[in-house]
Amino acid sequence: MTNSEVLEKLKDEGYCIIKDVFTDSEIQDMKNEMSKIYNTMPDGGEYTFGHRIEEGVYPYGKHVRFSHFSQIPTTANIFMQKNTGDITRGYLGAGCKENMQIFASHEYKTEEQAGGKPRNAFWHFDPYYALKYFIYLQDTNIENGCTRLIPNTKHLTEKIRSEKTFEDICGDGYNVEKLVNEMNLSDNIVNVDVKSNDLMIFDTDLFHIGSNITKEGLERMVIIIHNRP
Repeated sequence: MTNSEVLEKLKDEGYCIIKDVFTDSEIQDMKNEMSKIYNTMPDGGEYTFGHRIEEGVYPYGKHVRFSHFSQIPTTANIFMQKNTGDITRGYLGAGCKENMQIFASHEYKTEEQAGGKPRNAFWHFDPYYALKYFIYLQDTNIENGCTRLIPNTKHLTEKIRSEKTFEDICGDGYNVEKLVNEMNLSDNIVNVDVKSNDLMIFDTDLFHIGSNITKEGLERMVIIIHNRP
């Protein structure tokens, strides 16, 4: 897809999958880099890179927050070679904050094993407006926790935001499942199956959800790159 085609789809539906962005060796290199970090962490740990590890706060697996791409140089080098900046600036504007935050997770526990769902496994839209790039380090589908979303709902959440603060909408969490039901949006849900060589981009003002791993022994490794206006 050309950048203009990607931008057109983003502006129309709010998400886009670009096929065959990464080679198999690039995916393996990124997976190796992330695995070295995960191997230093306890089960259930959340790591704010360069600062601290909190134990027992992420029961679904392991989670890392990076403040800068330089903390994962292999991944940064591979991603920056893909020249996504024109897409980011074309969507968010020339003065946007590119690659502002990088989150990554390795999830390998079912809802039953973890003792419940993570907060992003409820229908929500993000507290801040962002365009996110998702790099999946293995093929991802409904069984190992693909993203699910409702296309063309940005106009709905913009209206909701104009009427209430995010805290009034969601309380102290993300959950807006009541709104999805009230608006009769469930028939429009898309399960976003993504191959590891692909790149997913989406607008976080869409109603979206991270699904749960459904079978013991499955895993999902993902790197999420946040961009804001």
